[in-house]
Amino acid sequence: ASPHEKNEEIKYGFDIKNTSNIELDNFTWTEFIPYEDCRITKMVTGIYNESLDYDIYYKTNINDYILFKTVNSLESEYLSFDTLELEKEEIITEIKVEYKTVSKDFNTIVKPSVFVKIDNNVKNGDSIINTIRLSGNIEDYIVRDTSSFETIIQEKEIIKKLPKTGC
Repeated sequence: ASPHEKNEEIKYGFDIKNTSNIELDNFTWTEFIPYEDCRITKMVTGIYNESLDYDIYYKTNINDYILFKTVNSLESEYLSFDTLELEKEEIITEIKVEYKTVSKDFNTIVKPSVFVKIDNNVKNGDSIINTIRLSGNIEDYIVRDTSSFETIIQEKEIIKKLPKTGC
């Protein structure tokens, strides 16, 4: 767990790889945003060791998955979620990256990353849990792995110096 402050932007970097010993279909990275405590602001897609076009979706508390962009695995792209026209109370709750079929050695060369901004309503000592899931399948057999990252909120102490007075 690492300490961060409210209203700070956090960068999460990820190693996305197929650790099985065979090709996988429907290889998917799902990012569960801890939306009660932060908002996703942007994403850098990263670079991979295999050429393929893949789809990035977002899901909100109001709408199911919506296609955000199709990108290529050999070029890293900067994507801003601030440009989305969401409803007033709508919040992004998940990001889903569908790579489709990947080779047994599919791996990141440049890590993709997700940036979130911590809300002002979090308190000192609060814990924010960011969870990701990688999944894929070989015919009817599904493989899945989940990881979580913990961030602890630490408030800065503001020390005010009184002006010096006297003769």
